[in-house]
Amino acid sequence: IRLNGTCELKNIYSVSSNWSTIAKTTKEDVIKLILREDDLSIPINYVRQVVANLQQREVPQDDVIIYSQLQRDLGDYESQLPYVDVAHRMEELGIPVGPGSIIKYIIVPGSGRIHERARLPEEISPGSYDPEYYIRNQVLPAVANIFDVIDVKIDEAIMPQNQQTLTHFFG
Repeated sequence: IRLNGTCELKNIYSVSSNWSTIAKTTKEDVIKLILREDDLSIPINYVRQVVANLQQREVPQDDVIIYSQLQRDLGDYESQLPYVDVAHRMEELGIPVGPGSIIKYIIVPGSGRIHERARLPEEISPGSYDPEYYIRNQVLPAVANIFDVIDVKIDEAIMPQNQQTLTHFFG
């Protein structure tokens, strides 16, 4: 941390390129809050607010878009990946894709597998993303390792302040 309040992080595990802006931003903000504040409740409350905003679908759609890059021709992918399914749909719509193409997608609610619920941002109306997917598979994993280092359980980070875990009572 520098005297002017800025900080530079080196050798910190960063989120993968398959993460949404909300996950990346939340991780960066949590790191900064932990380094700048003496009170751990501040980053915990910040994550609670991000989770609440996702649950209420108040996070802008642009912040939940996931960007992935095709590494090879579509026909060479054997596994069913969200961005590959979206790339196939792009091809069907006449949009050229190939190795190096950046594929943008959003996960929508539903009972199918993740790759079946991936949609082009243009295909869905604002706020139609799956908040639970983004909470459980994007935001919480992005901050879990940070909270582990400071010995905070991730369930504490998302539990409402007026609730307590059973370990509070039974140690």
